[in-house]
Amino acid sequence: MKTLTIATLITASALTGCVSMNNTLTTEQTLQNKASAAIHANPDNIVISNKKADGERVQFTASVLDKTYQCHYTATLLSQTETVCQ
Repeated sequence: MKTLTIATLITASALTGCVSMNNTLTTEQTLQNKASAAIHANPDNIVISNKKADGERVQFTASVLDKTYQCHYTATLLSQTETVCQ
């Protein structure tokens, strides 16, 4: 039983690490597309800055013309929320 519990904890830790690394490696183009869907702007006109990945949550700033939006989404290995920009 102890072995199964330890194996489960190791697997969960490894999967969390994979999600965190995947969120850290998200490209600017991907973030532009996510912001585009949220703010209804052409992704080529969106400038991404201040990207921060904290575990499953990704936060970034999306700027288009003279407007700036704070955006975020959450991603796990099994699902991803829609991007919200305010």
